[in-house]
This record gives sequence, C-alpha cells and structure tokens, in this order.
Amino acid sequence: MISRRLILAVAPPSALARQSWAQGQRYPTRPIRVIVALGAGGDSDLVTRLVTQRMAEIVGQPIVVENRPGAGSIVGHEAVARATPDGYTLIMGSITALTANAALYPRLPYDPATDFEPIVFVASTPGVLVVPASSPWSAPADIVAAARARPGVLTFGSAGNGNLTHLMAEVFRRATAIDVVHVPYRVVTDAQRDLAAGRVDFMFAVAPSTLPLIQGGQLKPLAVTAAARIPQLPQTPTMAELGFSGLEVSSWFGLLGPRGIPAEVVSTINEAANEALRTPAVRERLGQMSVTPGGGTPADFAAFIGRERPRWIGVVREAGIRLE
Repeated sequence: MISRRLILAVAPPSALARQSWAQGQRYPTRPIRVIVALGAGGDSDLVTRLVTQRMAEIVGQPIVVENRPGAGSIVGHEAVARATPDGYTLIMGSITALTANAALYPRLPYDPATDFEPIVFVASTPGVLVVPASSPWSAPADIVAAARARPGVLTFGSAGNGNLTHLMAEVFRRATAIDVVHVPYRVVTDAQRDLAAGRVDFMFAVAPSTLPLIQGGQLKPLAVTAAARIPQLPQTPTMAELGFSGLEVSSWFGLLGPRGIPAEVVSTINEAANEALRTPAVRERLGQMSVTPGGGTPADFAAFIGRERPRWIGVVREAGIRLE
C-alpha cells in the first residue's frame, strides 16, 4: 500500500488544492493576495483596490493588494504563474502582459496562454492623449506638425516598455510617420508628473489616473481613444473624430490565478467579483473614473483574452517593436 504521506509528497500543487477542497475546507479561510503588476496609484491599482475592497466584504476575508511592478508586468505575472493554485494568490492581469508580451519579448518566464486560469473580466477604460497644461498644442495634428518640423526631438512618456501607454503611442507614431523619442518610466505616476512639469511632450495615458490631473489643471486632453466621447471629458473628441483611424483602444483588467485552481474556488471568486461589480457604490465610483465595469463567467473572460491576443501581437509585429 502507498502511504498517504507519500501521495502528499509527490502530488502536484493543483491536486493538493483540490484534495483540501474535497475534505470540506471552506474557501477562503485566510487572506487572499491580489498582485498588481504595475505601480501604486496607477489605473490597474485604483480599479483593483476599489473592487477587491467590496469582494473582501462578500467573501469574509481580507484581500491584500500587492504592487509588484517591473519588466513590462512580467515580474508580477511570473510570481502568480509559479504560485500554488489554491486561490490565495491571484493577479489583476493586464492587457499587454496577457497579449502583446508574447511578441514583445523573445523569452517569457511564463506562457500567457496556458499558465493562468481566467476567473473574471473586471473592467475596461479608454486612453487619453494628454499634454502639459502649458502646451500650445490643442489637437493631435499639432503634435504631428511639430514632430515633422523637428524629427527626433519630441518625447513621449509611458508607464514602461511594452505597457499599453507605450503601445498606443507607437501605433500613433506609426500611423502618422513621425519620429519621436520614447521615455519609459517605472510607474505611470512618475510619467504623469514629468509630463505635467513639461519634461516630456505628450503621453497616451489611461483615464482613471489621468482624469484628476486634467480636472486639477495640470494636464490638457487632446483626444480620447474610446469609440465615443466620454462623459467626464465631453468637449474632448475621439481620435476617430479627428481622422486618426486604428486608435480605438481600451485598457482592460481581469482576475486570474495560476493554472490548476479548483473549479469551486474559481466559482467563489467569480461570484464575489460579479457581486462587487453589481454594487451601486462600486459602479458609481468606477463611472466617475471613466471605467466600464465588466463581469461574466470564466469562460467569457478566456474567450475575450483569446480574441485580444492576436490583435495586440499583430500591432506589435506591424510596429516592429521588440524588447529585451
């Protein structure tokens, strides 16, 4: 007879997690950690903290948000891909880490397509093309004209190499055939601070962290990347309205865990997230940040990622972006 101790010693983490569930342990019985692979104060961080605060009330356990930025979100996603699949380590996955990174980097320490368990689509939000409040520019065409007059001189900031804020600017650069210089930052708040101070010339930022700076008079919006104007910036046209095609882009966020989480645990997290996203106070606050709440099943989220991945891999390859 093979002893139970030997079975536990050789069983993979996913098997152990399922066994614990089968033995009747209720999930969750201790705090849950949600990693945000971007810096504190950024868009993903703001959305994560708002939604998980309500989720914690629903599941009856604390949900601790841990910021782990670095290497185009690779650091945080690798940590979750290697974690025990028991539902206590999750990630608020980002658009580029789960899609474009497969083309941006020649080697990844995880497989975006197979090493994560999609749990729930949380939210989406548009980008905003912004310049310093003191800038003389009032439209994207002004940036194009200035860049063509001084090739290789204008700069644009981003929240890091491969971040969506980088990719949106690269798509804009390629569509307009302008020569501008990329200045990557470790976190979006640093990029926004330098933009407001005039140390960089423009930036494609994401709405939640950018709206307070616009409303506070530090940044000036020139266009949004949404399909339609957003209520928070009714006077700001869309890129499409101004004749720039191919720049209808939304950042999105979703909860995932390491592959192999028991189905019952996935269901518990999914139900808590959906309930949180239906909560009027959460929806109101998301709306104020120009964030559209998501929801749905794990299968819905998996299918969505499957549609997004080829789109962004194509953008990266067409733009010729390659990172090490």
